[in-house]
Amino acid sequence: MAVYAASQGAVMPLLQSVTTWVHKSDLGVVQYNNGWVLPQTWSWK
Repeated sequence: MAVYAASQGAVMPLLQSVTTWVHKSDLGVVQYNNGWVLPQTWSWK
């Protein structure tokens, strides 16, 4: 269970926020199930 929780980025939320992402249509942004958006995974189409 701990390995699954760590790989999915599961945490106990102490503070939750809502963010809006705006990006060019030719930029491939990878969004993860846990809400993370990692810039190192982006690529141009």
